[in-house]
Amino acid sequence: MPNSEEYINSLGLKNLIFSRMALTDFDGEEKCFYPENKNYISGSLRKENVSWQELSEEYFMVECHKLKTFMEINGHSHIDLLKICVEGAEFEVIEGILRDGLDIDQIAIAFCGRGKKGMHKKEKRLYRSMINAGYECLPYQLSHKITFIQKSILH
Repeated sequence: MPNSEEYINSLGLKNLIFSRMALTDFDGEEKCFYPENKNYISGSLRKENVSWQELSEEYFMVECHKLKTFMEINGHSHIDLLKICVEGAEFEVIEGILRDGLDIDQIAIAFCGRGKKGMHKKEKRLYRSMINAGYECLPYQLSHKITFIQKSILH
């Protein structure tokens, strides 16, 4: 979000690289919708998957990349821990990660659409996909945050 970029830049941190790009399951451009409440900072590419806030019809265009592309840009072949909070695009992002066969030990996912109609089926499908890809769901979970870890690490 543009406000995030302004805030990060105002901190004057020299070791932090800020990229104005969105994590998605494709490389290209997409509409990112602003929050209806101007006091909120989080917008979304997927209005239909967000239940905790209303999103405006106003949007800006954002450069989008798959995680595989981000990893290639930064010279990474492995991720120890990936925390995903992508405001409704988590289903597509995880599907892309699994499709690309990325080497990630742990993936923590924040679900922004909990309680919204049709979300339970999407979450169930994502859970099965993660299990089939060799991940195990950690036992203690918050209501909208789930962490998966590669089974090979546990044993």
